[in-house]
Amino acid sequence: MTDIFNAFLFALGVTLPNFLLLVFGWYLRRSGQVDAHFCAQAAKLVFRYGLPCVLFVSLMKSEVHYREQFMLVAAGAVSALVLFLAAELYAWQRVPQIRDKGVFVQGVFRSNLAIIGLAFVSNAYGNEGLAAGAVYTGAITILYNILAVVTLSRSAESSIGQRMKDTAKKL
Repeated sequence: MTDIFNAFLFALGVTLPNFLLLVFGWYLRRSGQVDAHFCAQAAKLVFRYGLPCVLFVSLMKSEVHYREQFMLVAAGAVSALVLFLAAELYAWQRVPQIRDKGVFVQGVFRSNLAIIGLAFVSNAYGNEGLAAGAVYTGAITILYNILAVVTLSRSAESSIGQRMKDTAKKL
């Protein structure tokens, strides 16, 4: 019984800080203490400076064996590709607006891996887990960016092509 209780406390210790931070952010936004402009600026700062610094420092502090990370990165890449293909199929059958298809697909396969995922890994496994997560995040982000360009450009081209056809019909 104590093993279950200890596992529950461990899970709570990993997830609760992240959950409380999300609730705090929701409260600040809801109460008007921060606005959309602030959120956009903060996101830019985090993604441009904060996240790369955290990844770099965690890699420099830990001894990382990159060859050992291959299976983790490969599993993530295969999962991202499967989600991408499934989302593409679903979107082209079920999402009515052409311009929304690419946004939907990107929202499915691209996650909050870098922010939420690394926070969970850091809470659960400490610096060594964070270093492994940094390797994974760096590798998978390249794939995510390629897939995002593919899906968003295709939906944008389809949207532009459809507008051109609609305009030609009106003439």
